[in-house]
Amino acid sequence: MRNIVLSLLLASVGLCFISCCYESGGEQEDNNLIFEDNAAIKAIKIYNDFLSGKLDAEGININDITIPKGEPDKRYSTIYTFFDSNGDKLPELHIKSVRCYYVFNVISDKLKIWADLSSNHCLPLKDGGFMRWKCGSAPMSDIYNYEIRSFSGEIIFRVNFGKYDENKNGVYDENDYYVFEGTEVSDEVWNGLTRKYLYVNEYGNEDICNKIDNWITIYS
Repeated sequence: MRNIVLSLLLASVGLCFISCCYESGGEQEDNNLIFEDNAAIKAIKIYNDFLSGKLDAEGININDITIPKGEPDKRYSTIYTFFDSNGDKLPELHIKSVRCYYVFNVISDKLKIWADLSSNHCLPLKDGGFMRWKCGSAPMSDIYNYEIRSFSGEIIFRVNFGKYDENKNGVYDENDYYVFEGTEVSDEVWNGLTRKYLYVNEYGNEDICNKIDNWITIYS
């Protein structure tokens, strides 16, 4: 019975992923384009005006993102990139500091907040999706939420999975607790279900697949 439930779960997730994802199958292509058309150039000019402090976006300015409250002479570490996460072939402005993470887009020449991704650790991915990750201790745990957002920024697809060091031995093994979309699974099944989202990097650590890596530093 458990195998039937897991098979149905995997099939359901696979169908949703194929229908919702901007790229399907195999290695994800980089959704970051060489933005050369007039609309993209105009959008990037507006983003640069925001980055330089000339423009606000729905009441938010660059100082709200980069300056600690009550410490006007200090700056948070802050990075940004231009990347098309909603599939419209135009870049959005992704800007992250230790305080917050906003994605802005341009609608009718106006700068808008496409998404506020400030809660939890969130990373944009090359397939247009986002991965939220939260680690815990006592016991050790890693919880992931993969999501895809619509043209206007609402979540239209989400997958949740995590693992917990239930026997508290400091490593993840077959005796720990693994969950995928609310269903408890074995470590082997969990590794198979999460292979499209996670991999082991060159340092032997679990890492997130398809992370955007062309960030530009404003403050370090």
